[in-house]
Amino acid sequence: LRLSTPSSQVVTLLAPLIRKLGEKISPRVKRSILMSWNCLLESSPLLVKPFLAPLQTVFAKSLLDTDGSVRDEGASALGRLMMLNPKVDNLAK
Repeated sequence: LRLSTPSSQVVTLLAPLIRKLGEKISPRVKRSILMSWNCLLESSPLLVKPFLAPLQTVFAKSLLDTDGSVRDEGASALGRLMMLNPKVDNLAK
């Protein structure tokens, strides 16, 4: 995923990436997807803003993963996401 790709093309890729994180996939693939989300959250936070609710859910679930590197990437992504939406009420459920 190149950051120079037009935003409309990037947005069409975001929903499948969220769905994929909810499936049973290898930790290596999960970590790669979470790293991609971290890059997007850092470089284009407004592009990601419409996906806050589902992202919050999948990032929080990644904190429970058995693989430490997935948990680390999930925690990093969740921290970046919280900068966009500091409400933690959904996380506290």
